[in-house]
Amino acid sequence: MSLYLTAFLMNTSVIQTDSIKKYPIAVINYEQELKLVAKEVGEIKGVKLLYFPKATKQEGEKFKVDLGIHFSPGEFLLNNETKENLIKFSNIMNKNQEIEITLTGHTDNISTLELNKFLSINRAQAVADFLMAQKVNRVQFKEIIGKNYSEPVANNSTAAGRFANRRVEVYLSVKAIENKSEVSPKVSREIIKSKPVPLDLKKVLEKVIKKSAKSNEVEIEIDGLLVDDTKTKAGKDFYDLFYNEWEAPVDAKNYTITVSEKPFRLTSTLIVISINEDIVYQAILQPRQDLVEAQAEEGIGITQDYLANYEEITKQLNGDDMAGTGIY
Repeated sequence: MSLYLTAFLMNTSVIQTDSIKKYPIAVINYEQELKLVAKEVGEIKGVKLLYFPKATKQEGEKFKVDLGIHFSPGEFLLNNETKENLIKFSNIMNKNQEIEITLTGHTDNISTLELNKFLSINRAQAVADFLMAQKVNRVQFKEIIGKNYSEPVANNSTAAGRFANRRVEVYLSVKAIENKSEVSPKVSREIIKSKPVPLDLKKVLEKVIKKSAKSNEVEIEIDGLLVDDTKTKAGKDFYDLFYNEWEAPVDAKNYTITVSEKPFRLTSTLIVISINEDIVYQAILQPRQDLVEAQAEEGIGITQDYLANYEEITKQLNGDDMAGTGIY
């Protein structure tokens, strides 16, 4: 049964641009799951929790987790005590991959603003790198940011205060998804990012549904599909830009465009665009919005050019000269 028909039978709107987007649907009640995970994290020795109720539907609830992550002056190296807590924390996160993690690095007010910007982001990144080394999925990291000395929690005029300010804060939250479905805990599935069903397509589907009652072999011709197989925030930003700006060349048919990614180094990722399993575009993607936008625009142009010539390429590869003689 086709994707369109399956979507229709599930009472889900069909995508006008044939795009599939994947989201984790993991629990019956996201907020309740977050509280259960936070409670387990809070049982780690020395850990403190601070609860923030949701201010808006989009923002959701979150917990601030004090794992005791502090640093020596001018450094972003993790000490052994910090590593012990992070290992225990990572064990919990590995079992609860629907939970998102935000890391914010902070400094005292000693030295220049530029140095403290550098220290704060690298302190947050050091924690992220250690957690990923413990097999925490990189897709769980919502944000990794540095706040320099702009948000002190103690008085910088004392040694104890400066020590308290040289920290990384951890926040736990869940992805805000509209129309969350009630499914069994820890079960993941795909939902469709949808637009209203076109009236003419709806009529076609209604006819096909009637036909499907008599036959198990139902086929609908689909011009093209746009599939999201990204994992990181930067990758999903790239896909969203690609999806919103994509326009298929005239007469383009029978294609599937897949936007995927592969791990690269630290926070960068390798973005890949394929048409019917043929790779047409690859680039190293940095988590900077201006770079993501530029690369998405470049990827769209290259993909459109390839697809516009795809029919001719296919003819040359699969023409009448099936024997490879060079004689047509």
